[in-house]
Amino acid sequence: MLGVSLFANNKIRTGDTIDKEFTKTITSTAYDVLYSGNTVEGIDKFKKAVWKYYKSHRGEKKWGWKFPETYLIPELIHTTFPKARFIHILRDGRDLAFKSHLTDNPNKKLGKLILERTGTLGSPSHIQAASSWLFK
Repeated sequence: MLGVSLFANNKIRTGDTIDKEFTKTITSTAYDVLYSGNTVEGIDKFKKAVWKYYKSHRGEKKWGWKFPETYLIPELIHTTFPKARFIHILRDGRDLAFKSHLTDNPNKKLGKLILERTGTLGSPSHIQAASSWLFK
């Protein structure tokens, strides 16, 4: 409705971007930066992924993506796109507390790292969900 193409996958409920390679790169980049603190390598990896993503969707003047784990790498996004505009969405916490995300799943590398850092690795899933979304 805003004229910004998000290249969303309309066949899934989340509406995340259809490009799974791109979302995997964001997830692995977030893990690498959080684990090592090395934003220099993270920026290079992120820029390559974004360039490839952009090239596959040429012709769009206004474009972006919807992938929640992007919130973990704001410095990479700002460095790559200093004039970018961000859409901030406030969600009802009850909605988030009873869903599973990569960031609160202790069986995923990124989720386990975040839950360890928030001290909620052994907590009930709704506490893990809330703490992972407060993380950063």
